[in-house]
Amino acid sequence: MNREALARPFDARMVRHRAGPHGRSVAYVEVAAVVERLNAALPSWSYEVVSHEVYDDEVVVLGRLSVGPDGIVKMAFGTADLTRDRDGNLPSKGDALKAAASDGLKKAASLLGVGLEFYRKEAAPEERSAPQATPSRPQPVSPATQRQLAALESAVRRRGWSADRFGAWVMEKFGKKDATTLSRSEASTLISELSRPGSH
Repeated sequence: MNREALARPFDARMVRHRAGPHGRSVAYVEVAAVVERLNAALPSWSYEVVSHEVYDDEVVVLGRLSVGPDGIVKMAFGTADLTRDRDGNLPSKGDALKAAASDGLKKAASLLGVGLEFYRKEAAPEERSAPQATPSRPQPVSPATQRQLAALESAVRRRGWSADRFGAWVMEKFGKKDATTLSRSEASTLISELSRPGSH
C-alpha cells in the first residue's frame, strides 16, 4: 500500500464546490477521482454496501472498503437526499442509493488518507487559512447533523441495542445524556466505532 500516494492532495483542477450549510462552499472531488486514486495506490481493493436504510428525506448506506492483500477494512456511512425538486417530484430511490454508496466509498477512502484535506475541518477553506487572533476565541461547536443522528440510530438498531444501553454508552464516552446533544465530531467518532466489525 502506497500511503503517500493515497494521501496526496488532489489537483486543484479536479476539485469541485457545492453549497453547504450556513451559506458555505464545500469542496469535494467526484467519486471517479477517488476510484482512480485507489486503483493507482493499492494492489487490489473492493467496496460493498453492507446495509442501507431509506427514510422520508434521505437514504443511508453502510459501506465496507477492503484492501488486499493487506487485509485492511474501513467502513463508513454514506448519505443522499430524497428531497423533492421544484416540480414536487422525488428522485429515484435507486439513484439516491447509488449516490449514497458513492458518498460512503469516498468517506471510507478518506480513512486511508484519500481526500483527507476535505474532511480535516468543517470550516470553509478561507476560514482554515485565516490567521488566529491572539488570544484566540474558542470556536463554536457544530451540533450533530440529522444525517449523523439517523446513521447512529440505524447502527444501534442493527446491533440490537436498547435505548438505555445506547444512552449509557453516550454518557460513558462523552458525558452526555442523549445523542441529540452530541457535536458533529463526537457523532462521527461514535459512528466509526459502531461501524467496526466485532466492536462492543
